[in-house]
This record gives sequence, structure tokens and C-alpha cells, in this order.
Amino acid sequence: MGTKVILLCLLLLLVSDNILGQNTNEYNNMIKYTSLSTNSIVLGEALALCIGMHLLSKGDNTWISSKNDILLGLDIVSSVALLYLTLSDKQFYMRNLTYCIAGISLLTHAFRTIEYFGADKNQFCANVPLMVVNNVKLIGLGIIIGQGLLLKYTIRF
Repeated sequence: MGTKVILLCLLLLLVSDNILGQNTNEYNNMIKYTSLSTNSIVLGEALALCIGMHLLSKGDNTWISSKNDILLGLDIVSSVALLYLTLSDKQFYMRNLTYCIAGISLLTHAFRTIEYFGADKNQFCANVPLMVVNNVKLIGLGIIIGQGLLLKYTIRF
């Protein structure tokens, strides 16, 4: 299985120079809109959870913990940073800082998925809708990183 994936990736890298070289603007726009939409969802959900759990929640809420607050903080900081990079630079995917921030965000979302299927009592994704949204964000972040690396290393500017 792993060998097939590696061969497929190598084939995509070999073919992509011809494919992407002709449609660079389309791919720039695609990664830009993917980044804007994914990071807007990350920021919106983090703010909604932060406000809902800390300000509007009545009584003792077991979901609130230092781990979940750190994950919320990382969501807010990483999404604001990626939104800024996306809006400030047309080729934001050429910056290594983009991959550092997106990688941290991707790892935190992957941790939540693993935690959901584990036996942890105080999971970040406390219900199915949170898990679905988490996986949508995880896919979006994966697309941003994958498409960005593809554009960065296959197109000769």
C-alpha cells in the first residue's frame, strides 16, 4: 500500500510540471480560497466554542480544561496567522512559515481525531458534529499543505 502511494506521488510530481505550468493562476486561486475558507471555519468554531463554553455556559462544565483551552488558543492564533498570510501575499505557499503554522494546526486537529476514538474522558470533540467539523478542517489543512508544496516545488517561476 505504501509503495503505491509513493509511486502515485512521484507520478503526480513528474506530470504536474506540465499541468500546473499552464494553469498557475487557477491553482493560486484554488489554494487561496481553500485557505481562506478552512481558516475561517477554524477561527469561527474556535471563537464560538470559546464564547459558548466560557461565557454562556451555566454551571460546572466538564469540557472546560487546560488542554481544551490550549487547543482553542492554538486554533485562534494559527487561523489568524494563516488568514493574514493568505491575504497579505499572493504566493503565501512559498513561505516556510505557512507550512510551520499549517502543520501545527493539522497536528492539533489530528490529535483530536485520535483522541475521539481513544478512551479519554475529556475529549475535545465531545460529540459527532464536532468530530465531523474537525475532520473537514483536517482535510482542508491537508489540502492547503499538499497543494502548496505541489505548487512550491513543481512550478518554475
